[in-house]
Amino acid sequence: MATLSFDEIRQIFRDDLLDSARWRREKAKAYPDDFRNVEAAEMLEGLAQTVSEMSEDVLKELDKRFSTDEDTAIAFIEAQSEVLRSIGFRAWPDDAEDVARQIIDFANGVF
Repeated sequence: MATLSFDEIRQIFRDDLLDSARWRREKAKAYPDDFRNVEAAEMLEGLAQTVSEMSEDVLKELDKRFSTDEDTAIAFIEAQSEVLRSIGFRAWPDDAEDVARQIIDFANGVF
């Protein structure tokens, strides 16, 4: 597969964070007594605003995940899904780079 540009990687990652925020807002409507969904959505939206600050080293790692064999890509998608679902519930990352590092570590079996 072709290597993505840093701008493309940033846009995909920003979109993923914002998609997760939208999903959390839908969960907030379904479970209005659980304040964590709204807080998680707000956190995800804030994290999306920090994507432009991600280091090239982390972007290169993310690119490897987007541009690799199917099994590795599936493992990455599963890791990303797990990490994004945990934000505001079991994880409170500082910025988008922290989220990306958690995803990379999870996909590599560090967690």
